[in-house]
Amino acid sequence: MKKAILSSILVISALSGCGFPSTIPNVEKQINQSENVAALEDYRNKIKIIKSDSEIGSGELTKENIALGGIHIGESAETVRKLLGEPTSKGVLNATPFPLWTYEKLNLSVAFYYKGGANPQIDNPKGGVVSITVNEPSDIKTDRGFGIGSSLKEVMQSFQSAYAYEKRKDTDTQYVMISGSSSSDNTFYPSLGVLLKGDKVTSIELSNKEEQP
Repeated sequence: MKKAILSSILVISALSGCGFPSTIPNVEKQINQSENVAALEDYRNKIKIIKSDSEIGSGELTKENIALGGIHIGESAETVRKLLGEPTSKGVLNATPFPLWTYEKLNLSVAFYYKGGANPQIDNPKGGVVSITVNEPSDIKTDRGFGIGSSLKEVMQSFQSAYAYEKRKDTDTQYVMISGSSSSDNTFYPSLGVLLKGDKVTSIELSNKEEQP
């Protein structure tokens, strides 16, 4: 008798459209939405919005725990050559005497610290790597697994905290920085700067802030 009553209830529930099969997916959907919102809030809470670089404090990065394109701050020109080959062009970094190697096919450039002398030795720099920059399009990634085209969430999954300027509404861009543990005159290094357009990474710079590595 009990089996007959139970069967009747299940049939009626199925016909009325209010049985378990129709409610469980809705519950799961609500749970998934809640989890997604929580995950979004979690990585956003890691980012401190600032108005100037003077608000940037000490961070988690060291020369050893972050690399871009397989290159660490402080590595030699010989190591860079072994990893990337001969550069497309050689020069100096902006208004500095730092030798600069450019790899056009990779959209990547590497600058070396200048140790002094009459002229920068751009063919065989004596100083270690002081910055690595990559721009879109490129397949170059950090050793944390994200690169050009990654989302802000993918970037922040690798770090405990970051600093950022407010997103510019006119260009839909935002600059996010992960700070270093070493400091000089309230400047912390090495630092990782990430430029995003929308929610996609368009440029990455790993820099020692022109300090000798």
